[in-house]
Amino acid sequence: MSKTRYAKFPLDCEALKKANDAVWDKYPELKNRKLTMDPGDYEYRKTWMDAYVKAAGDKSWQYDKPKRKPSDPVTTCKQPTEKSQLGDLTITVMDRGTKGRRGKAGTAPKPIPFAKYRLQGPSYRNGTVDKSGSVTLTKLPKGNYRVYAWAKMYTEGTETTQVVARMKWDVTVSLDKEIPGNLTVRVRDRYKRPVAGAEVFIKGIRGVSGGPLHEKRSKKPTPKDGTV
Repeated sequence: MSKTRYAKFPLDCEALKKANDAVWDKYPELKNRKLTMDPGDYEYRKTWMDAYVKAAGDKSWQYDKPKRKPSDPVTTCKQPTEKSQLGDLTITVMDRGTKGRRGKAGTAPKPIPFAKYRLQGPSYRNGTVDKSGSVTLTKLPKGNYRVYAWAKMYTEGTETTQVVARMKWDVTVSLDKEIPGNLTVRVRDRYKRPVAGAEVFIKGIRGVSGGPLHEKRSKKPTPKDGTV
């Protein structure tokens, strides 16, 4: 019967992380869970100890179970979940394109360079995609996210996605081009009478970005009927 090896205290934090990663890579069925002293975990523990000794050196282990007193100094390692629970996400912002209608040809989808994005979820990020319309965010905590995107002369778009630990994920947010339209403004006083000579100023606020979407001032004051 082979003897049991024990890691010496204080533990080598870097070797601890490498050992955990080695076990989780070799045995994906563990789903990144911690090992126990149950007989069923024997092979997992052996793999873990081999990787720990390889990373920390031959003097990092012993056959005798470590005896510790409450007063013994111990190095507390951070939970080795920082690397194992992180993933990458690539965000691509696309022009949705249009379908042909009434004899007119449609337009094909294409990337929107330098569009703005905002990521909300377990981690918060915002910024600008590159000239190819994409950006890759690394070392994101796993979980569910919502991505917002917007660009000049486009409507805003949003998509839900997820980040999976130790994997690269992709999400595409498609935007529609804004369709110009006309707006009629009727200016009235408190008695609902037309107001002539009023200046009209329109300012739109973008919901996600919070910045001004459109600003437009009437070219001339309202006429007698108060309509512009």
